[in-house]
Amino acid sequence: MTRKDFLKFLAFFSISLVSGNFLNTYFGDDLTKEIDFKLRKKIITFNSSRKYLLKHSLNGEIFKDHNSNKTIWIKRDLYTYAELHNLLSKDSFIN
Repeated sequence: MTRKDFLKFLAFFSISLVSGNFLNTYFGDDLTKEIDFKLRKKIITFNSSRKYLLKHSLNGEIFKDHNSNKTIWIKRDLYTYAELHNLLSKDSFIN
């Protein structure tokens, strides 16, 4: 491999790496895509019975969810049902 070919390869590789990373951060971090429909409905139903508590004492509800094992792994992060309340309560994510 000549120096010229190596530089072409290096330029192509670095451009593809940067553009791939940009596309992933721009389009890839929608958490609701990672949760299936049945689990979404279950979380919404569970959170609908405690809307007042989620609004006024979110930290306490997160703590209760950790203790009662109401958690879900999404990619590498652990989320409680209380933390997902704001994301899943919008009508656009139910369908």
